[in-house]
Amino acid sequence: MKSLLTAERVHFIGIGGISMSAIAHIFIEKGIKVTGSDAKASPATLKLEEAGATIYIGHSSDNITDQDAVVYTGAISDDNPEFAKAQSLEIPTYRRTQAIDAIMESFEVSLAVTGTHGKTTITSMLAMILEETPQDASYLVGAKLPHTHKAYKLSPSTHIAVEACEYKASFLDLHPTTIIVNNIEEEHLDYYDDLDHIIRTYQEFATHLKPKNYLILNHDDFNTRRLIKDCNCNFVTYGINESSTFEARQITFDMHGYPSFEVFYEDEKLMELTLKVCGKFNVYNALGAISAAYVNGISIESIQSALSKFSNAERRFEILGTYKGATLISDYAHHPSEVKVTVQAAKNFDNKEICVVFQPHTYSRVKSLLLEMSSAFKDVNHLYITDIYAAREANTYNIHSQDLVDLIIEEGQNATYIKELKDVIPHLDTIAKDNMLIIMMGAGDIDQFARTIVD
Repeated sequence: MKSLLTAERVHFIGIGGISMSAIAHIFIEKGIKVTGSDAKASPATLKLEEAGATIYIGHSSDNITDQDAVVYTGAISDDNPEFAKAQSLEIPTYRRTQAIDAIMESFEVSLAVTGTHGKTTITSMLAMILEETPQDASYLVGAKLPHTHKAYKLSPSTHIAVEACEYKASFLDLHPTTIIVNNIEEEHLDYYDDLDHIIRTYQEFATHLKPKNYLILNHDDFNTRRLIKDCNCNFVTYGINESSTFEARQITFDMHGYPSFEVFYEDEKLMELTLKVCGKFNVYNALGAISAAYVNGISIESIQSALSKFSNAERRFEILGTYKGATLISDYAHHPSEVKVTVQAAKNFDNKEICVVFQPHTYSRVKSLLLEMSSAFKDVNHLYITDIYAAREANTYNIHSQDLVDLIIEEGQNATYIKELKDVIPHLDTIAKDNMLIIMMGAGDIDQFARTIVD
């Protein structure tokens, strides 16, 4: 795979995505001539042009000429003309995750963070921890970090942290030295058959580790614990409720929902820590980052210094500002479990009513998790649900947001269907007040809309 990084010209199909654009920037920094295409122009494509890339808007076979290699996103269609042209010219093609693996190969320690939830936050935490070390940091994250406004960084370090996505089993292309698994639930059921299929895929990923490598698991998560049985490397656990290698004890929350806790390693106290991100789920995220950093030789001082000032990555309970006096938050939650913990975190805010504007993400997810989703919004005072964001799908599932709204109402909770995001404004104008949190929630374009309505 190292041959990919020795190429002179590389083309990226779907270059505008957060991960693809980050990889493209790394290739540019390595002196590789980058071309790329995407369906539409975006801030990401403009940044790439400023960095020296040649960007084509729209996919065309004409965009493939004399490149040495082509990297493509999993979101492209089977009949993509650029992919077909590359194959006809026998130009080597690489999946996005194969390009990440090529980058990882040059590092002595590679930390891959995976799981159904928390991947971006744990990887972001590790990135900040590595930046506190003398050797600096290298990382690839699925969101921009607030202090750099970038989703990547490449430095002459020995460690790299990467976010490892489980969709379509893409993480099987990666060969890290440490894997962190935060949790495992039913998700991406448009690809996976069922939960057992998902767990088997994680088990296969764990086999990529060598005997001296580390498998780091959230011991409080039942499905994650199932990976221990066949582990042929060093395994480390973290948790709150279960006896674990790393534990958080004496957890308290302040008026903003920020947790303070003590961290123990094999029953010996390592540190006291106060986070500037809210929610119990962020205690788990911090434990995952602490575990991975500590066993890979990062000092307690670097870990504590980084996490004490860590703030959320983009769209992870990100406070955007205010709307009519209410605190306006953008959050990426789109799975029922993510919705629940986000609402729980919001409840920890002092004397706040909670309003959620939720944009469901993909027809397959809503169809397969409809019952779970309908019960995920308990304790929300005002709930508005938009049309489903289709992303990569056509609606072959005979599902509609109104089905979700009807089920929520049937369970005794108020919910309102709104067709388009702009239609929520009259509703928000009626209810917005100083002691309210308005959470714009979802993995689609709701974040872009949220940023346009900040006071």
